[in-house]
Amino acid sequence: MGPRLLALSLLLAVGCTHCAAGVLPPEPAPVQAGACEAAGERLAELGCPEATTPGGAPFAAACDAAAADGRDWHPGCIAQVTSCDQVETAFRGCP
Repeated sequence: MGPRLLALSLLLAVGCTHCAAGVLPPEPAPVQAGACEAAGERLAELGCPEATTPGGAPFAAACDAAAADGRDWHPGCIAQVTSCDQVETAFRGCP
């Protein structure tokens, strides 16, 4: 193998780890702008423990990160809950 072919092979192997593993980065979840913030505000209004993560981060930050990672926490549904008892169901979608 020539030095150019070897260099190209190494570049492709190192520079495209997702490609080599057959894994593509996740598509962002279809979450409307501001939906995570509205859901976080609603959870805080109701005094729900989900308003912050166990690490102390606000719901909106965790929700936005989840959406960027391709996970939809259904913040539009969470923003509509009227009690903390409804939050778990709302995470799966609106009734």
